[in-house]
Amino acid sequence: MAESKLLNRLSEDFLECQICLQPYRRPKVLSCLHSFCQKCLEEFLKKQKVKTELDCPTCRSKTLLPGGGVAELKDNFFVESLKDTVDVHKKLTNEGESLVCGSCETKSGAESFCTECGDFLCDECVAIHRRIKVTKGHQVIGVEQLKAESDTVKIRPRPLPPCRIHSQETLKFFCIDCSEAICQVCTALSHKDHKYEYFTDTAMKAKEDILTLLAKTEKKMVDLKNADQQAHAQMTELEKNVTETIEKIKKKAEQTRKDLVALVNQQEAELLDCVNTVSQTRSKEFSTAIEEIETATVALESAAEFGRNIVEHGSEFDIMAVSGDVSIRLKNLLQVELADITDKLPAKAYITFEEGKTSYKVKPCMGEVKATQGKSNKSMHYTYLLRSLL
Repeated sequence: MAESKLLNRLSEDFLECQICLQPYRRPKVLSCLHSFCQKCLEEFLKKQKVKTELDCPTCRSKTLLPGGGVAELKDNFFVESLKDTVDVHKKLTNEGESLVCGSCETKSGAESFCTECGDFLCDECVAIHRRIKVTKGHQVIGVEQLKAESDTVKIRPRPLPPCRIHSQETLKFFCIDCSEAICQVCTALSHKDHKYEYFTDTAMKAKEDILTLLAKTEKKMVDLKNADQQAHAQMTELEKNVTETIEKIKKKAEQTRKDLVALVNQQEAELLDCVNTVSQTRSKEFSTAIEEIETATVALESAAEFGRNIVEHGSEFDIMAVSGDVSIRLKNLLQVELADITDKLPAKAYITFEEGKTSYKVKPCMGEVKATQGKSNKSMHYTYLLRSLL
């Protein structure tokens, strides 16, 4: 059977901690939207001098640590829920693995799947499932139908976690004033006069905000890709012009060398040094620009992937747990101005050699290296004029 579309849509490392390279264990999400095991982050923090903030092991972005340290960072419930769904999809797509009933002790072959309980069921357990009052309303699907429709069937997400203050209550509301999940009791006590909404309503708004940012992200990604291509093309143009300039200088030097070997060699060395200085300086500037573009691209791709996956596969609680962080991260990345990086690059690709007009027999002057087009610009100091050596 072909691999599930869900598995194809997820990157291989999305469900793996990039520190231990194992499935997540109590994943914590940082402000840059990268997630790692709690224990891995705690070990990573021990190696840092500063203990009040954490440098992301992937992108080096800084995350301020709450008073309780790593343990108080937000849990990434989304990847834990998604892992359960992925595990079901893997079982369905693995031809060599036989499905067994997860509801009884006989381990009979499973013929059906309950999307509410997340269990595979044998025929006998299906019959019992449909007779019991608590489960008779659950959606039970045949395994063959589930395999055929596995990418359209929604497997029930993990239940909402209990309230941290009132352990017997389930988190059902979202406090707008405090930006946190609360339970029914919280609305009457610590959040009595606060504005709050049902998760469904708040999650829908948050999802729309993320989708709007993702649309802008797609355009930004295209702009970054175009900028990267242009920067590489202009760097190639610089290398081509440097090569041509060097060839022109060498040709002129050869013509002059017969009469003024010593002076020609000296002037040639200065001109070539001038070209190399421009080449090295410009190449570093291009490399810096390309690195900035690539860094922005990687950061935007990573944040966009997180946002896309949370929107496509996350529950309402999953979305609300990280919606603020997702929005802040994407907004910050979208504010990166490409013009600050790329506007000056075209001019920096220009370099050529112009032969001197003065007779070299009277006063040797092979020419000059120009690194700017048109009139001299005070903001650009890359025009190198050769002075007379006499």
